[in-house]
Amino acid sequence: MPAGVNRFKLLVPAFLLAGVFLHADYPRIMELKNSDAVFRQLQEDIVRYNKAQSRGDPPPPLVLYTYTPTKDDETIFFLAARFTLSLESLASLNGLDRRAGALVNKPLLVPSVPGIFVREHPKNTLDTIFASWRDPRQAQKLTIRSEIFYFFPGDRFHPVERAFFLNALFAFPLDTLTVSSRYGTRVSPITGRLHFHNGIDFAAPRGSRVYAARDGTVTYRGYNSVLGNHIILSHKGGFETVYGHLDSIEVELNQTVNSGIFIGCVGSTGASTGPHLHFEIRERGTSLNPESLLPKYIKP
Repeated sequence: MPAGVNRFKLLVPAFLLAGVFLHADYPRIMELKNSDAVFRQLQEDIVRYNKAQSRGDPPPPLVLYTYTPTKDDETIFFLAARFTLSLESLASLNGLDRRAGALVNKPLLVPSVPGIFVREHPKNTLDTIFASWRDPRQAQKLTIRSEIFYFFPGDRFHPVERAFFLNALFAFPLDTLTVSSRYGTRVSPITGRLHFHNGIDFAAPRGSRVYAARDGTVTYRGYNSVLGNHIILSHKGGFETVYGHLDSIEVELNQTVNSGIFIGCVGSTGASTGPHLHFEIRERGTSLNPESLLPKYIKP
């Protein structure tokens, strides 16, 4: 365990640590102004932490505050700057991914110490990425809102995490990814001949839920003899994603979808030897290797 990590304490009532959560039990910030005594206290706590870090002193205790954004608060980027906290501190503690836009009337927890909070049970793709290369044995274990967190004080986004948060990467199209055939030249299981495989195949039971890998629009839904039932989504920047061999399609043509929305079910339609998802990423019509654009496959 790194020196200093176990010196952190979470200052909340004892019954909260037992799993009971009420927002009123955290110091509540009413306005993001120095005239608000609680906001001023948060700022003083953060300054105290920064001074301790610069001197190499033991860090002050972790204190959690709560704040409910108003219509003037805009986005998580604005709030992070106003609190003088790192973006990842607010995102990881509150389970916010890159699609966190309007936060009006959504109570947030605000930590007095910057860092990354890793959920024991991830709620979204970013949580999963956080947990993928961090060792919980090197963190402070906390119970917040009846959830177990592992707190890594002072930790920042890894470049992959930042890219995903800023929508530079694609989300997982399935809950579980088991690769059955990779991108590139291969022997076709249908014809037995060499050919170029434009996507990646994920083996999954028939009926498994398939999700949109990025915000976009349904530009094709239909059937052909190769991909069977399939969907094409169009995304900003000239990107497209393709989801093939589906058992069913759950979205309509021209429908706008968010990343992570349920769009269909795994099947074995078209030229297929068993249930799986054929997944492609294209940029302006040219296929790309999905493994380079899905966070699961990018190592720190």
